[in-house]
Order: sequence, then structure tokens, then C-alpha cells
Amino acid sequence: MDKGLTLASMLNDVPISRWDAGAGSDWQPKNSPPQYAGPIRLRQGLGQSKNVVMVRAMRAMGVDYAAEYLQRFGFPAQNIVHTESLALGSASFTPMQVARGYAVMANGGFLVDPWFISKIEKRSGRRDFEANRK
Repeated sequence: MDKGLTLASMLNDVPISRWDAGAGSDWQPKNSPPQYAGPIRLRQGLGQSKNVVMVRAMRAMGVDYAAEYLQRFGFPAQNIVHTESLALGSASFTPMQVARGYAVMANGGFLVDPWFISKIEKRSGRRDFEANRK
């Protein structure tokens, strides 16, 4: 991981709030279910989908850094929000963009543009496969 965080890093799973001047109210991310474990390791927070732990991890690395990091996985900058809610999935991506992002991990860290196979032909010209248009 980056910015000094590791899966063994301790983060505090307790309620948090931050004043949102734009909304004129406190932003209070919550765990679902709303149960808190106190200090836990990042790996536990990830494994248990602890929203508060993810927001604290985002704070530790910095929102702008996290947003820039997502771009390395091919996510378009215009779809990435620069707020702490990014840690909770507030960005809007197409299924293809998400598949491309996950493919970076499957491709050994390389960003590869996906493409669809429309047909498979033998040298003889025989078609083994052709996609059906709908």
C-alpha cells in the first residue's frame, strides 16, 4: 500500500464527523450495521467492510492522492470526486471502467484497454465464432 499504510496498520473504528460547509451540516459516515470495534487493523476493516475505517485510511493517504491513484487504474478523472466519500464508493463508473480497473491486478499491474471479440475465423475463412448483435 502507499503513504505508510499497510494491511497491519491500526485505524480507529469509532464514529466520526466532519463539517460539510456545502451542505451546511455534519457528514457522518456510518458502518452498516452501525457497530464499531475501536482500534482494528486495516485488513480487518477491509474484510468487514468498515466504512469508518475506509474513511480514516483515505484521510491518512489524502483525498487528492487517492483520486490520482485511481487514475493509474484507468478510471477517468472527471468521474472521481475529491471528497472523503470517495472511500465509500461515491465515484460513478461504468461496468467496463470497473472491469478495466480490476484487470490491472489480474494483468500484473499493467493497464490494458479491453476490447470485445466480434468474430474468430480460421485461415481458411471458416468462422468458429461470431458475436450476435442484439
